[in-house]
Amino acid sequence: MPVVPKVVTPASEKKPVAAAPAKTKPAVKVAAKSPAKPTAKKSAPAKAPAKPKLKGKWTHDIRLGLDLRYNSVDAQTFHTRVRSSYTRGKLRNLKDISFAYGESGDVISANKLNGSMKTDVTFDPGWYLYHVGSAGYDEVRRISLQYAIGPGVGYHLLKGKKFLFKNSKLSMDLEMGGEFQERRSLTGAKTQKYFLRLGHEATWDINKDLRLSQEFDFYPQVGELPSHRYRVEGNLAYRLVKNLSLNLTFLAQADPRTLADIEPDDVQVRSSLGWKF
Repeated sequence: MPVVPKVVTPASEKKPVAAAPAKTKPAVKVAAKSPAKPTAKKSAPAKAPAKPKLKGKWTHDIRLGLDLRYNSVDAQTFHTRVRSSYTRGKLRNLKDISFAYGESGDVISANKLNGSMKTDVTFDPGWYLYHVGSAGYDEVRRISLQYAIGPGVGYHLLKGKKFLFKNSKLSMDLEMGGEFQERRSLTGAKTQKYFLRLGHEATWDINKDLRLSQEFDFYPQVGELPSHRYRVEGNLAYRLVKNLSLNLTFLAQADPRTLADIEPDDVQVRSSLGWKF
């Protein structure tokens, strides 16, 4: 086989071999510090708006009347009535005080005082609980002291409903409960009785100046239902000026022993001037 001669490259022609670069540690990147931001102060949590406190509302109605008669027998009767109501939220308190004194000739024809207080609490848009107490005397009927107390439940049957006329409003309440009554006579005799109570109240604002109100209470005696009491009152009020009104009142009340004897013990027709505020 033929021999291939080796070609020798002269040293001067040899290319220098580049040295490998020394290994260096990678530079550690230092994050530039951003200027410190001012820390915002934490604002206090907003408080829920406080509930407005319930404020009570007072209304008063003062009535004065004087009945005069000059004939063969002169007669004068003075009567007054004060009604106040206090309302706060679902609570209502009603006070009613009436007094009458009269003379016919030289004989006392009227001398009586009666006061009542009624408190009711509404627990439902239509229903409410009540408690009523009353006390008084009547010299003509020879009652030195009479008082009564009793609880019950009521229902708002109507609330400001339009009735007959365009701007009229009718409200009506129905009530049912019980009552304990004690009566003492001028002779010293005393009676104690228990009654059921069925009540009805209605107010009709015929217009802005004319109002008709009516109350009816029926009291059958427990254990002796034929023996009962009742009270009926109607009042027509006409506003003369802003707070002054003219009132015409009818009142009948009875305490018969049997259903066959229902003649009222007392019937009155009164006129009076009223100041409401």
